[in-house]
Amino acid sequence: MPTQRERIRLRALTVAVVLSLGLLRAPNVAHAGEPAPLSDTELPKKLDEGIARTFKALLAKQTAGGGWHSETYGPLKPGAATTAFVLEALSRLPEDERKAHTAAFAKAMKFLHEATDQDGAIGMKGEWPEYPTYATALAITTWARLKPEGWEKTIKPWVQWLKSAQHSEDNGCKLEDPAYGGWNPLGRYREGRPRHAELSATRYALQALQAAGGDRQNIHEACRYVLRCHNLDLSVPMTPVGDAGFSFTTTSDELNKAGQFEKAGKKKGRSYGSATADGVICLEILNLKDEGITLHHALDWLWKHAKLDRVYGIPENDPQRKNWDKAMLFYYRAALAEVYEKAPQKAERHWVRNLAHITLTAQRDDGLFANDIPLMKEDDPLVATPFALRTLLFCREFLNK
Repeated sequence: MPTQRERIRLRALTVAVVLSLGLLRAPNVAHAGEPAPLSDTELPKKLDEGIARTFKALLAKQTAGGGWHSETYGPLKPGAATTAFVLEALSRLPEDERKAHTAAFAKAMKFLHEATDQDGAIGMKGEWPEYPTYATALAITTWARLKPEGWEKTIKPWVQWLKSAQHSEDNGCKLEDPAYGGWNPLGRYREGRPRHAELSATRYALQALQAAGGDRQNIHEACRYVLRCHNLDLSVPMTPVGDAGFSFTTTSDELNKAGQFEKAGKKKGRSYGSATADGVICLEILNLKDEGITLHHALDWLWKHAKLDRVYGIPENDPQRKNWDKAMLFYYRAALAEVYEKAPQKAERHWVRNLAHITLTAQRDDGLFANDIPLMKEDDPLVATPFALRTLLFCREFLNK
């Protein structure tokens, strides 16, 4: 639980969510490198076609056993993580588009159920961990969305495992530890190893726990970790703030894709777009429902730099970080879309049209998506395509309003 001092800090940093979302404005002009958007008459048809092609292409990749297995990366070939990512994306489709494929959904759900180990984790039964925090969290979110018969009983061991994987006093993590409150994508802490936590894994875990309902103890404990990733400088007046974004992790300098800066003799990761989108999503879960709090400056930073052709904040010309700003574009755009759902302003339709168009133009002839850059495994269609589908579904829903 956050201390009283931290709660005071939260309130001092924040404004009410209604005010924040009312002031939020995404750029109304295309950023450099973005294609001109399709017209309002062309785009709805193109979105329907693109979504249908993506759905068909993903179903064609499903194996007889119900899973989706990477053909690109050995550690992902068993299929637990890729199946969880694909199924969660497919579960976002409207029911009338899913109903003709109930057998495919049932096979995939059976596959994930059978991929669960005795402790309740998905992705730990193979030779190596298949990102069990992501896989387990996404399964919980999917079951909570689709609500198949007995879903609450099915997700119970997954929820318990996910809670146990959080760095907390229960597994010996101290409050002052940089990992406290966060999650490692590889699952539970193992004694004798350095503790590691990342904002992305923490976001997915929080979303799963929120979807599952129940007590919010783990959600509140995550507040400490999320705030540690936030780069808002309290010594700067509330407006304007030079950097109110988020870094990716507090426990590994080299994994902060934008690099580090030093302040008061301590290193901290620089802010960048995908991490800040994850941070905003976390803050909505942590505070919005309970205390009506969100970080206006984080939202403002994100949309001020909401480029679509690269991840803002990651240096373009740094040879040590070459191509990192484009290695996670599918993840980044999907995360932006998820944040954007919380601020559906009519004045921002131009930005959403740009997002839809730049995503559609990346679709391959086979209906799948892949990044040319392998640094974040988005060159694997089973990694990139679920993110692209999420983005397209958001754009269609927004533009049809």
